Amino acid sequence: MDWNNATNTQIEEYHIPEIAGAGEIWFEIRSLNLIEGNYLLDLAVHSRDYQKVYNYHSQLYSLTMKTDRKDEGIFRPDHSWTREVKIL
Repeated sequence: MDWNNATNTQIEEYHIPEIAGAGEIWFEIRSLNLIEGNYLLDLAVHSRDYQKVYNYHSQLYSLTMKTDRKDEGIFRPDHSWTREVKIL
């Protein structure tokens, strides 16, 4: 399986106290910069040591990105172009 990004609260050092009962955790993605195409997402809730999986959704969620640009690859990094012009 190819991964383009994998993160979790342990990697990000985001501590969640012991949970008892229902609740919500929000994960905000501010910018994807993906090029045009279809993308599948995996979402999981598991124990800190990865030994117990509470819920796992493998490729159940999809994103479709549309753009007028014809980039290649999987993402478009935030960038700019500059040039230096010498005056003769």
